[in-house]
Amino acid sequence: MTLEAIEAAQKLPNPKPTDMIKAASLASRAIPSVKNQEKLSDAERTKLVSDLGKTSVMILQQAVLAGLSDLEFLKKNPDLEPIRELPGFKELLKAMELKKKN
Repeated sequence: MTLEAIEAAQKLPNPKPTDMIKAASLASRAIPSVKNQEKLSDAERTKLVSDLGKTSVMILQQAVLAGLSDLEFLKKNPDLEPIRELPGFKELLKAMELKKKN
């Protein structure tokens, strides 16, 4: 269900940054649940967690390109906690910080 919702959100024509944040948050919030899914093999869990994290970061990158500029929101939004340590998320924050300084 979560993956279908994320994929549907990604296909919206001209999505607003707020819509993208919701989709990224949905993917991020699904990570802890997937980590606890005993019905999945370790390999399946690992892949799904990785895919959800990458998808969440990718959507946030698209949101920034579409006009999202609230760096503090991304730093503090509890929905994004599961992806905070991902290299892509850290790189996104660094890029936003550099853009803000210039």
